[in-house]
Amino acid sequence: MKGASDETAQPNTPRDQRKDRNLRRTFLILAVLLSALFTIACGPDDEQQQAASARETSTPAERQQQQAVQQTEQPEQQVQQAEQTAQPDQQAEQLETQEQQAVAQAAQEEQDAQPTQQTEQQSQQQASASQSSQQPQAAAIRSFTDDWGTTFETDKDQPIVVAEASVAAALMEFGVELAGVFGQTEDAAGNPYGGADFSGIQFVGGDAYGEISLEALAELNPDVVVTITWGESTWWLSADLIDEVTQIAPLLLISVSDGATGVPAPQVIARLEELSLVLGGSGSSDEAKAAFAEAEAAVRSAAAEHSGVTLMFASAST
Repeated sequence: MKGASDETAQPNTPRDQRKDRNLRRTFLILAVLLSALFTIACGPDDEQQQAASARETSTPAERQQQQAVQQTEQPEQQVQQAEQTAQPDQQAEQLETQEQQAVAQAAQEEQDAQPTQQTEQQSQQQASASQSSQQPQAAAIRSFTDDWGTTFETDKDQPIVVAEASVAAALMEFGVELAGVFGQTEDAAGNPYGGADFSGIQFVGGDAYGEISLEALAELNPDVVVTITWGESTWWLSADLIDEVTQIAPLLLISVSDGATGVPAPQVIARLEELSLVLGGSGSSDEAKAAFAEAEAAVRSAAAEHSGVTLMFASAST
């Protein structure tokens, strides 16, 4: 036992001293590492504690300075927050403005396009109208049924017409252009029948009643021949001539008498006026109508003044 105590009490050897130094160094390194790890893990709290400690240990002047800095920074922070808050509203306003601009631009483009569309439509209408005007239009067919039931139809603006002299004079008053005339064109004194001017119109016969040149008539190639009737008689044409004339052209008959009494003159005039419209005439003769009305009034006045006088009308050929 005495030997063991002596051995423990002996001073450390150099080797033991090195071991002690190494242990202390190792413990120191571990302590530093632990302190660093603790600082990293609890850094913000330590900073806040340090800031709080700094505030506690700072002087009143330093605290006033810090408060002034904070007050200076607060408006800037508030402005930044307001700007951040206003950004969505500003973006919405910008989008709305862009949409309005797009709508306005589309409306303007539509308005700009309207004149062009109208111009195109007008051009198309004008082109269509031009084509329509260039295309040959079908002439309207005109027709007339005479007093004996014969119907004449034509689509010519100016048919080729040959007429007996008395009918020819009336048709000329209504503006009809005649290609030929037959019958008595002059009275015994050489005056034109009814005062009509037959110059320039082909005469196809009539030196004597019932005479007509069928050859001359055929050369004119008429579309229609016109004369009048008295009862059952056709003026200036015998039954044989009627058959030959109708082989050349249709024959229209205007009745001026039923054989016993005459057809009223206004009725005959109205029928000739109607016929003139089919034959290319104007259908109006104000001067002729006025002259007839004046002559009718003069006859009626004379008859009234001489009530005992019997009025007769007669026509004969020699």
